Amino acid sequence: MSPSRLIGLGGGIFLVLSNKRRFYV
Repeated sequence: MSPSRLIGLGGGIFLVLSNKRRFYV
C-alpha cells in the first residue's frame, strides 16, 4: 500500500469519526 493511499484512508476514517461525533453531540 502506498503512503499517499494510507493517508487518504486515514483521512476518510477521521472524517467519518468527526461526522459521527458531531451527529451524536
